[in-house]
Amino acid sequence: MKIALPFGTARTGALEEETVPFSPDDPKEGDQFPERIKAILRRHVVERCIYGVDINPLAVELARVSLWVDTMHRTLPFGFLDHKIKVGNSLVGCWLDRVLDYPIAAWQREGGDGKNGERTKLIKRYLKEPPHTPPVNGGEKIDGIIKKEMRSLIDENFRGVVPLFPNEETEPADVVAEAKQQYEALHSDIRNVDEQEREYKRFTDSVHYKTLKRAMDEWCAVWFWPMDAESAKHVPTPKSFHSESPSVHGGTKDLSRNNTIPDKGCGGETQQGEVCT
Repeated sequence: MKIALPFGTARTGALEEETVPFSPDDPKEGDQFPERIKAILRRHVVERCIYGVDINPLAVELARVSLWVDTMHRTLPFGFLDHKIKVGNSLVGCWLDRVLDYPIAAWQREGGDGKNGERTKLIKRYLKEPPHTPPVNGGEKIDGIIKKEMRSLIDENFRGVVPLFPNEETEPADVVAEAKQQYEALHSDIRNVDEQEREYKRFTDSVHYKTLKRAMDEWCAVWFWPMDAESAKHVPTPKSFHSESPSVHGGTKDLSRNNTIPDKGCGGETQQGEVCT
């Protein structure tokens, strides 16, 4: 019985299966059988078990190179790793079941410099001290606007929430399910690197993916929204959250760019076209 890698199961002929083209007792290449098995298994481990995120684009490139070196074999092409090792902030993110909910707790945050730091005091001053609070949206305090809109949404049983996909019967969970299918497609044939790259680009270019990514970025941005007078004019409030507001989208992108570690050739995007977040 012939077995297929990577799981050592009986061969069925499926595309994702990979077999060694010669047997251990092959008179010409049998002595290379153990090395070939190890090379293929190392590649499968990288393909299915390793993921990484780093805010530094150079660190991401070095990680990819390291994985290529560790899995290098003369009979295997370089693996497609763009979807495995990404530029991003591993300490900041949004869960799928929270993306539709306004993060009201963001307004109880500190400024990143301790309870008595200047940035923390600035947040508290904007939220709690009317004499020092600049006019926003008709002169109300930011905390007043947020609390007022949250009460309104609760009273209306959340009928005022803007759906992510207003013209379709699509939910965030559907997009994630689509993503999982696309990722499985990326693993269907690890030897066809060009097809993997095309599949990945098809998914990242899809409208559903971009919409969900933008919504998650905005959810995270509320926690880091700057408190200067100009930025406060465009802060996402409960009713403007996930709306088609150019100022909110622009502010979210600015936060992404401003929290990038500069790298040669990376002015907001890596050389591969990934956003440096």
